[in-house]
Parts: sequence; C-alpha cells; structure tokens
Amino acid sequence: MASTLVHEIRNPLAVIGGFARELRKEGSGKGEGAAPLDIIVSEVSRLENLVENVLGFARTSRPCLRKADLNGLVREAFKRRAAVHRRADVAVSLDLAVDLPGLLIDRSQLLQVLDNLCDNAVRAMPHGGVITVTSRRVGEEVRLQVADTGPGVPSALRTKVFEPFYSTSSKGTGLGLAVASRIMDGHGGRILLEPGGRRGAAFQLFFPVPRTVSEA
Repeated sequence: MASTLVHEIRNPLAVIGGFARELRKEGSGKGEGAAPLDIIVSEVSRLENLVENVLGFARTSRPCLRKADLNGLVREAFKRRAAVHRRADVAVSLDLAVDLPGLLIDRSQLLQVLDNLCDNAVRAMPHGGVITVTSRRVGEEVRLQVADTGPGVPSALRTKVFEPFYSTSSKGTGLGLAVASRIMDGHGGRILLEPGGRRGAAFQLFFPVPRTVSEA
C-alpha cells in the first residue's frame, strides 16, 4: 500500500519540480518571482526525498549477503560523497583497522546505511565540522563507528531516534535511522547510539564475524 501511494505521489511531484526548475533556469522567476520558485523547488526536493525514504522503508528486503571488505566499502561510500562534504565544509577522518576479517555484507544496503548516517551528520553541522569513522574488531564482532562534531542528541530523545518518522531535524524525514536499524537486523547485527557524555553523535554498527572466519 505504501509503495503504491508513493508511486502515485512521485509522478505529479516530478512534473511540478521539473516545471519549476525549468522556469528558474530560463530566468522566468526574476525579481519578486524568484523567491516563490526557489521555495517550490526546495519543497518539491524535500517531498521527493521523503517519498524515496518511505519507499525504501517499505521495500527493505532480506539482504543478499556476500563476503566483503568493510573498510573498502567505507572508503567507497565516502569517496562518492566527497563533493557533498566539501560543499558543506565537512572534513572526514578515517581510522580503519588493517586487520579486520571479511564480513558477510549486502553492499547496496550498507551503502544506504552509511549515506543515511552521513546525511544526518551533515545536517547536524550546518556550519561545518568533522565526521570521524572508526573500525575495530571487538571480540566476535566488528564495530564501525560514525561520529560527528555536531550538538549531539539530547538524553530525553536518544531512545526515539530509531523510530519511524521521528526526527530531531526539521529537514529530516525520520526514516533514515529506522531503515538503517532494519538493515542491520537483516545482517544479524545492530546499530546503537553511543551513550551521552560527549559532544556530537556517534552511531555504532556491529557486525558478527562469520563463524568460519572466527574459527580460522
């Protein structure tokens, strides 16, 4: 039902957004007409993002797990987003352990998780900041942490951040972390928000080490 509704909404949104962008490009929205066109384009983009997130949440499926290098996937994810981070004046620091075992991962789904965490971090640092990514083996799990230097999440709200449609940002859809949590469940892992006592937010992804790797 959600998927059908999203498709019905997405088509007219694409038409509205397309016409508004074309008018702005042609210079039709000059003077007093510029501001309304900018608002239309901005709000259409926000709604397009919302419907895509709803569709992603509704369609989150069982992962197709293949052995992969987690560090390599992290580097790929941040390389793809380099331009976004430059525009937002956000620096990225990678502290990746060299001795990690191969993990069973759905590359596409994990890239989606990292994209969602990065989007949250950028929104939390509107004047720039640093995203620090750390990978470590912890017993029979591998922990990947994505931390930012934003204001952090208030204690009273920390238990709600993984609930669908809950967001601490006026620009967020409230689905990114819910999708991330569902994806990590499908990997036999989990995602946690590190306890308070620090500036910024730090999300930790825990992946089980495959038994054959653990026993080797």
